[in-house]
Amino acid sequence: MGLTRVLLIAVVVWLVFVFIRRQLGKTRRPPGQAQVKLVRCARCGVYLPESETKPDAHQARICAHH
Repeated sequence: MGLTRVLLIAVVVWLVFVFIRRQLGKTRRPPGQAQVKLVRCARCGVYLPESETKPDAHQARICAHH
């Protein structure tokens, strides 16, 4: 009786673990989707995607507002 109870509890814990892991996995980014590299504007300090910045005279990245 004791071994059966332990095995039942172990199976239930495992099922809960698998369920939680699958639920958390749904919030992740789909595979193959590229990460956006954020860079800091050298003048105002705001973090922007690198594609929205441009280099200044000293090759530092600045946002389009400057």
